[in-house]
Amino acid sequence: MTGSSLKTSLDGLRQRMPIRVSSVSELAALTDFAAGDLCLSPEGAFELVSGSGLPAGATVIDVPGGLQAVLRAGEPLASVEAVLADTRSTAFLGTGRCLTTREDGFVYAVADDLATDHHVVTAGGVKLYVRPGEAGFNVRAFGAKGDGVSDDSAAVSAAFRAAVAAKRTPIAGSNPVNLNRIHFPGGEYRLASPRSLMDAVGTGRSLGLTYEGDATGTTIHFAYTGDDYLCYNANELLWVRFRNLRFTCSSDVAKFMHVDASGGAQDMLFDNCGWQGTWQKLYHLQGGNNNSEWKWTNCGIAATIRDVVLEIPATGASDQFLNYWFTNCKLWLYDGQMIRAHMGGHFHFVNCDWSGHNPGMTLNTSTHGAPLFELLGASHSRGVCSLTVTGGRIEHKNTASKLIYCEWPYGTVSFRDFDCGSNTPAGYDTVTHAEFACGNTGGANVLFDNCDLIGRHRYSNGTSGWQYEHNARYTLCTIRHTKPDNFLVFDRGSNVGGTWLVGLERCKSTSANLTGGEIMVWDAVYGARYAANSHFGKRSFVFRNGSGKGTPTTTGTFAATVPAGALITRVAFRNSGLLTSSMSADFQVEDGAGTVIAATSGVPPLNTAWALDAPVCYVVPAGQERLVLRNTQGTANQQATSLFVEVEFVV
Repeated sequence: MTGSSLKTSLDGLRQRMPIRVSSVSELAALTDFAAGDLCLSPEGAFELVSGSGLPAGATVIDVPGGLQAVLRAGEPLASVEAVLADTRSTAFLGTGRCLTTREDGFVYAVADDLATDHHVVTAGGVKLYVRPGEAGFNVRAFGAKGDGVSDDSAAVSAAFRAAVAAKRTPIAGSNPVNLNRIHFPGGEYRLASPRSLMDAVGTGRSLGLTYEGDATGTTIHFAYTGDDYLCYNANELLWVRFRNLRFTCSSDVAKFMHVDASGGAQDMLFDNCGWQGTWQKLYHLQGGNNNSEWKWTNCGIAATIRDVVLEIPATGASDQFLNYWFTNCKLWLYDGQMIRAHMGGHFHFVNCDWSGHNPGMTLNTSTHGAPLFELLGASHSRGVCSLTVTGGRIEHKNTASKLIYCEWPYGTVSFRDFDCGSNTPAGYDTVTHAEFACGNTGGANVLFDNCDLIGRHRYSNGTSGWQYEHNARYTLCTIRHTKPDNFLVFDRGSNVGGTWLVGLERCKSTSANLTGGEIMVWDAVYGARYAANSHFGKRSFVFRNGSGKGTPTTTGTFAATVPAGALITRVAFRNSGLLTSSMSADFQVEDGAGTVIAATSGVPPLNTAWALDAPVCYVVPAGQERLVLRNTQGTANQQATSLFVEVEFVV
C-alpha cells in the first residue's frame, strides 16, 4: 500500500471511529483534531467543523486549531435551559428538525428564519415551535422556572399564545376549539407583567382553553403593583377552565381578570382554585351581550380584597350577565365585598362560607357601606335579577360587615339555611345588616328561610311605590333580638300604601320567648295596616303559660307583647266545658296602660262550653304593646288548654 493510500484509509478510519472524552472541558483542551472528526461526550456527539463562525456556548465549543466542536443535529439537550442557550444556527440544524430534552422529554421543532408565529428563540437566533405533550403545553418548555424568583411572564405568555394558536375547526359548532391545555407543574410562578396569563390575541373566538396545575402545589404570583390585570379576555375565549391553581398578589391596585365581551366570554370554570394575599378586585365584567355560565367549584378565597370580588360596572355593561354559580367555596374576605352589580344577573351560592369578613373601608368604592352583596339599579331587563344563597355562613368581624343592599326593581333574593349569627360585633344591634330599597318599583321578592340573623333589616319604598306590591318573608328564622320591633325597620315615606309586606312565620328570638307566662309575639305581617294591595295579612296568637294553660286563675295574669303599631281586629274567648268547676269567670284583655280592649260579661260556668267573638278595631298605643289577660272577678279556680283567648291583629 502506498503512503498516500494509507493516509486516506487512516483519515476514513478516524471519522468512522469517534473519539471519546469524559467531559466538554476535556474536549476543549484536545489537539490534533481535523474537520469531520466525531467526538463522544456525556453531553452528546460533537462534530468537528471549520469556518462555521457560530458563537461559542455549551453546544458550540472552540477547540485548538481554529476548529469548532458542534453538537450534532438530532442529539438531545440536557434541559430547557440548554435549548434556550443553544448557539447553533438554523442552517446547521435544518428547518423542521426536532430538538428534545433529556430532563423532561420536551420536543421543539425548528421554524423557518422568517417565521413570526414561533414560540421561543435560542441564543443562536433559532426560532422554535414547542410541541405539546400529553399534558398539553407545559410552561416549563417555554422557559418558565417556577422558582418564585425568576420572572416567568414571557414564558407563560408564550405558552398561552401557543395554546390559542393551536385551535382547530370542529366537526360541529361555529367556534374553533383549543386542543391543548396550559400545564403548570408544581412550583411558584412569578409573573411581573400584566395580562401575561391571558391577553387579547386578535385571532377571533375559540373555546376550550384550560389552565391546569398539579393539585394544590402550583402557585401563580402576580408580582405587579400597577393598576392592571393578570388576565384580560377581549371577547375571544369561551369555555375556559382553571384547575388546581393558587393565585397570589401583594398589591392594593392590581386585579385578577378583566372581561369585555359581547358573547365571547361564556362558560368559565374555576375548579379547586384559590386566591390569597392582597388584591384590589378579582373580576371586572363588562360588555354588550353576555358573559354567562361562570362556575366556581371547591374554590377558596382567603385574601384582602380592597374593593370587590366580582364587579359589573354601571357603564359599558348590560343586563346579560347570567348564571354565576359558586358551589362548596371558602370565601374568606378580610376586606371588601363579594358582588357589586350595577346590572342584573343570576348569582347562586351553595354551601359557601364567608368567615372573617372584616371590611376596612379604606379603598372600597361602595356607596352603601360595602355589604357582601350590593345589587344596584332600578331599571333592568326581565328575568335577570336573581340571588340565591343556600347553606353556609358569614362571620361578621366588625360593624362595617353587612349582608346585602338591594334596589332591584323585581326578581328574587333568597337566603336558605344560612347562618349569620356565629359572631355579633359589639354595637351591631343597631347596624343595618340587610337593606331592600325598592324606590318606585316593585322590588325583588325577598325570602329568608331557616336562617340565623343579626342586626337590623331595613325596607324602604318611594312616594309612588304604592302602585306595586312588595313582599318579603322570614320563615323559621332565629333572630338575635328580644323582639321583632328591634329587628325590622321601615322607611315608608309620605305614601305609606307603598310599604313592604314583611311576614315573620314561625320565627323566634335567641332569648326566652316565654318567661313567667309572658309571650313575645313574633308571627306577624308587617305593613298589612298600610299596604295598598289585596293582602291584609292578619295574624293571631293565643295566651298560654308554661304548662300550656290558656287563662290565669284568681288574681293572676298572662301577658303577651305585640309588635308596635298593632291593630287588634278580634278577640275570641273559648271554653270547651271540660273543666269540673261550677264557678263563673269573666276575662278581659287590656293594653299596657290598662285600657280594656275586649271582655266577657256573665258567661256560663267553667264546666260549660261557651264561645264569644269580640270584633274590635283598636290601635295599640306606642309603648303599650304589652297586652294583659286577666280574670275580671278573680273567681277562676281552674285552668285548661281548652280554655283560652285568641287575639287577632294586623301590623
